[in-house]
Amino acid sequence: MDWFLYYEKVKYELKISKNRLKMIKQYEKNLEEERSKIETIVYLQKELLNQISHDLETYHGIEYKLFNEIMVNGLSVTRAIEKVAHEEEKDESTLWKYYYPKVKKKITELQAIMLEVN
Repeated sequence: MDWFLYYEKVKYELKISKNRLKMIKQYEKNLEEERSKIETIVYLQKELLNQISHDLETYHGIEYKLFNEIMVNGLSVTRAIEKVAHEEEKDESTLWKYYYPKVKKKITELQAIMLEVN
């Protein structure tokens, strides 16, 4: 084989190898960024679950049921109040006035955390 052709072949292979290495480094960089984003999401989701667990533990009776219906079962606030009022045999206005403000504060905090996650 001619040395010049061999030289050109090796030079071409070196160019390809450098390009492959460059692509691999870019891929690794992208993977690292993705890993970092996922770790952040996992951390925030754990915090959210911890906050929800804590809130569920601190609430009792009507507050617990109201929080559970809104956050866990996904009912609208109005429907949750109607349901809990019916179950507890309380007037809906009582729940709106005395219980919902306490639960609303926690829900607002959790929604802020959920926005960070997304």
